[in-house]
Amino acid sequence: MTLLRSSRLTRKRPLRRRRRMRLRSERGERLVELDGLLRQAVLLRDGFTCRRCGATPTARASGSKTAVLQAAHILPKGHYPSMRYWLENVICLCARCHIYGRGAWHKDPDAASRWAKREFGPEYIPRLREIARGLHGTDLDAVEIMLRQEIKRLTGGKSRG
Repeated sequence: MTLLRSSRLTRKRPLRRRRRMRLRSERGERLVELDGLLRQAVLLRDGFTCRRCGATPTARASGSKTAVLQAAHILPKGHYPSMRYWLENVICLCARCHIYGRGAWHKDPDAASRWAKREFGPEYIPRLREIARGLHGTDLDAVEIMLRQEIKRLTGGKSRG
């Protein structure tokens, strides 16, 4: 006796899972807005240049690297949520140095830690951790005001929004 297989069981292509569309809460929308302000402030502060390799978002005549720049947290925002909007905890990195490349921040945390110690000094990360221990909660209104003031300062008062 042979068993007949249903076409459902012998699919050539795997079934694709449908992604659920999540509706953002009011707080979620606020965090997205503040993340954008944080990114803008960090890129302005670091001169739109990757702190690790020097890549910029536009090609220069000298043939320098071009990159997509990101705001990267030194202390991860998942482990240190109170440090999420602390400007001293965020640096400008290109996508290669942050996520994808050899020795990238997320791929090789040990290499990233060694680089940060050389770049900022051996006491910088322990100082950030000490600050994080003293912080409890985040006042999003105060964060927004601080980020807007910093952007205004960095742009010489010519801020959008």
